[in-house]
Amino acid sequence: MFAALFPLLLLAVIAWVDFPLCPFRVLTGVDCPGCGLTRATGAMLQLHIGEMLRLHPLAPIFAPLVIITLVRGAARSLGRPLPPLPFRVPDAVWIGLTALLLGLWALRLAGYLGGVPDPIDFSHGLIGRAVNLVF
Repeated sequence: MFAALFPLLLLAVIAWVDFPLCPFRVLTGVDCPGCGLTRATGAMLQLHIGEMLRLHPLAPIFAPLVIITLVRGAARSLGRPLPPLPFRVPDAVWIGLTALLLGLWALRLAGYLGGVPDPIDFSHGLIGRAVNLVF
């Protein structure tokens, strides 16, 4: 039972601890397209809408998707799968959401929409450090 609920527990811990858990950032030293979503979701749940928009304006769209996926996965792991959703999201919507997420990421890396909280420095990532060691 604990194994099934572990992802939800992990999400709760991540929401309250400011710890760099993003593998993309650890590898590259650059924020990933989803960086800020956890903190933005926390701000949204506390009704700090301005802070949520600054951290990641797509949190109202992506946070429910992640929560639904985690809850459904936990239920399936417990052997109690939830009934299928009454609708299927068309592929075009998923493609549009992906394009929106990547477009927002590109704008933020370019310094728009609040930019990224930390300067872009590839040498902070594991890949950049490895390249610096070799060359």
